[in-house]
Amino acid sequence: MPRGKTTVVDDAGLEFPDEFLEAAPSEETVPDPETPPTPAATSSTYGAREPRTIRANHTADVSSLGNIKAYRFKDVLDMAYSNGFVGFTNSNAQVYPNCGPAGNEPLAVVEVTAVFLNTAGEETFHAGVGDASPSNCNASVGKHFVRMAETRAKGRALAHAMNLDAVTAEELAGDEDSPNGSTGQTRAPYASRPAASSNNSNGGSFKKEISESDFPAPNSDNASGYECNECGKMMPGKTAYWSNKKYNDYLCYDCQQARK
Repeated sequence: MPRGKTTVVDDAGLEFPDEFLEAAPSEETVPDPETPPTPAATSSTYGAREPRTIRANHTADVSSLGNIKAYRFKDVLDMAYSNGFVGFTNSNAQVYPNCGPAGNEPLAVVEVTAVFLNTAGEETFHAGVGDASPSNCNASVGKHFVRMAETRAKGRALAHAMNLDAVTAEELAGDEDSPNGSTGQTRAPYASRPAASSNNSNGGSFKKEISESDFPAPNSDNASGYECNECGKMMPGKTAYWSNKKYNDYLCYDCQQARK
């Protein structure tokens, strides 16, 4: 071994010259004091605001229910499909007897989750809960109150997802099919409610079984039948009944359609 050379012997008895040790890289890296350390990259928990939550982007019409602004559910659903809506999931329905507003009626409670795709292509989930009873639905759907509870739950889930600034008409106790004319008033108690009237609050009519005793007085020349005041054709008593209810006139079916 040459003189003047430092030799290191490891545990296995191997010899290493000091030139090797000098060439070996250091395990510790000392940062340049003049270069500030680069902070670690961070990511926000929440991404940029979704376009569907910006109210200026909402295209559905807002109607008036008395003093309350409201959307129609069908308009909200259509707008949702234009803003990344995928569908509903996790639907759960419960019916509780004697828990409705009238006290002696059933109450349905439904929970659903609306699924949307955000601008990054990720699924987002928005829950909604709706309730309904026979007395807080309109006359045409009161007996289908479970279905109405589901519609209300879906409306609330979509409203949460899109940041709507008004309720849906179906959430109110009035006539959800005619938001411009409904008052939103609660109906009569479930047990004491009378049979559905032939006229709703908007002047329209619900079909019901009618008999000859409901027919108006005959208006033909010999007072034995019903004659259309527009075209002179004879018509059945039921046609005359509905014509008088809707138009306060004797009109055959064709002439009723012409007046619409």
